[in-house]
Amino acid sequence: MKLFLRVENDLEDALIQNLKKTASNEAERFLNTDFSTTDETGNVIENEAPDEVKQWVLNRMAQLYENRGQVPPPDFSMIQHLRDYPFDGDFGQPEECTDEDW
Repeated sequence: MKLFLRVENDLEDALIQNLKKTASNEAERFLNTDFSTTDETGNVIENEAPDEVKQWVLNRMAQLYENRGQVPPPDFSMIQHLRDYPFDGDFGQPEECTDEDW
């Protein structure tokens, strides 16, 4: 990450971790996907995100890092095709109708 952002010191490590978390959360919210799970002991396990998402997160981190104070809105076009669209309601099998229903 630091290489991608062209940061050569350790002074902004906390900021960079915060930017990574922020960008990852933006991607997860947009995609309606959680790239982490919790095991039976309560430990968070990071799952592997697709390469497009990893690249998007790096690009977004660079945007956030370079534009501190004036952050542009995210451009999700790179990961749009990975978005999960949840539906409300139950789209299972229809209930059987009887004569009494009419």
